[in-house]
Amino acid sequence: MKWVHLVLCIACLMLSPVWINAQLSSTLKKEIGKTDQFYRQRSVFDELKQARIHKLKEELITLSGSGDGSRQYDLHRSLYREYYSFKSYEAFNASMAMEKLAEHLQSDEMRVETALCKAEILLCSGLFKEVFDVLRPLPSIPDGPLRVDYYRIMTRLYGDLKTYNDVPYFKQQYEQLNQVYADSLLQVVDATSVEYQMVDAMKLTNEGKQEQALEQCRAFLAEGPVSDHQQAMIFSCMAWSAARNGDQEAQIRYLLRSIEADIKSSTYETTSGRVLAQVLLANGEIELAHQFVLRAIEGAEFYGARQRKAEITHIVPIIENQLKVLRQFKITAILGITALMLVSLLVILFLLMRLTKRHKQVKAAHDTINEQNTRLSKQNEQLAESNKIKEEYLTNYFELSTVYFHEMEKMQDKIQSLLVQKKYAAISDYLAQRGPQEDKERLMARFDTLFLNLFPTFITALNAVLEESVQVPDDGTANHLTAEMRVFALTRLGITSADRIASILGVSRNTVYTYRNRIKTKVNMSPGEFDQYILAIPAY
Repeated sequence: MKWVHLVLCIACLMLSPVWINAQLSSTLKKEIGKTDQFYRQRSVFDELKQARIHKLKEELITLSGSGDGSRQYDLHRSLYREYYSFKSYEAFNASMAMEKLAEHLQSDEMRVETALCKAEILLCSGLFKEVFDVLRPLPSIPDGPLRVDYYRIMTRLYGDLKTYNDVPYFKQQYEQLNQVYADSLLQVVDATSVEYQMVDAMKLTNEGKQEQALEQCRAFLAEGPVSDHQQAMIFSCMAWSAARNGDQEAQIRYLLRSIEADIKSSTYETTSGRVLAQVLLANGEIELAHQFVLRAIEGAEFYGARQRKAEITHIVPIIENQLKVLRQFKITAILGITALMLVSLLVILFLLMRLTKRHKQVKAAHDTINEQNTRLSKQNEQLAESNKIKEEYLTNYFELSTVYFHEMEKMQDKIQSLLVQKKYAAISDYLAQRGPQEDKERLMARFDTLFLNLFPTFITALNAVLEESVQVPDDGTANHLTAEMRVFALTRLGITSADRIASILGVSRNTVYTYRNRIKTKVNMSPGEFDQYILAIPAY
């Protein structure tokens, strides 16, 4: 079966690139499948957010014209927070409404807060110049939550700028400013807040303290309560730390948790999907990478994040090109395997035909052997029967010869005695009493007895095929044949010559033919079939 091994070897070589690329563990792939289920349920979480938004809008409609500007401002701020990571355009509109109310209420604090909201949503949309335009006219930021928001926005602004700017001179400046604002943020933000944890974890990671950063994030999540959006941010930070630590499997797991938390919080302004697509691409999981990058594009377009689309754009052609190569490879592999299967099928059919032919030859030889064995067995039976017949008749011959010799001795002694006594008339009478007819009848009777002992069913078998049974004369003995039966009895013994039969029975040749015809006219089969039937009558 060398051809089978050849087919398997070729198939293994063709499929080996697929196996080599499939480097993710089965457990990790199950977790990816679980995240895929979250994507399928995204509309459920979005409906919950839409319900909250609808409730806020209904309340705003109710307050319209009431003159309660503060309450309307609060509602627009809540609406902004709902839209902040969901839809940038709607969030920006909410910030504009806040700005209008702030001017109406003549509140400096509201003006600053409104400007920060506008700047933040513009930053999420990738409009960096517009962020500077909004923040530049602001007066000094007062201490408290607004200063925290300002430092947070500036930290992210310069962090994004250093990411998207490849010019070393500017990149270095942006990195320095990012560190300055990050340090400032750590000084004013609450140590228990998610902003502090993220900035501190990033700083520890940059210092090479990845394990400490990861442990700090785990402790923060364990202490809780943490919202879904905050969990997404923390898991994204942990994924970055795990990547810097060289633990790619942990990075993928954290990214998956981040994506799930984003879905539950209806967050579309996110980087986890794009980063995961890049990691999967590096691991040769082209189809999974393509799946996640398409979802990242959909999320960025839904939200309106220009910078996210720019991040994704440069990897999409790479994934699609590799996906095309993978699909072409699969087509080639399928065609190759199909060809191998066809060749294998043809070989199997050829071998099956040969096997069938060989089987027929073996069966024919087996049948021939069985036929020869049957013939040999029959011949052995016939030989045994012939030997038995010869043995019986030879024994009978010697017995008859002995009796005949004794009779001759007695006859000789009797005649000599009569000659000595000169009783010549008595000799003539004695010879007349001892005629050959009596001896012949005794010989035939002896033959009948011996034959029927060897073929006890002969008379019954013969009468079974005769239209009119041959009546055997009842002379007081069970072993008796008619003259016609003796002709066929000799035939059963293998003596078929009419001359020999006539000589043995002491009759003429014509008499033998007469006996034969007398019996054959009574049978319901052809002469040849009748002869075969007689020869087939079983012995003893």
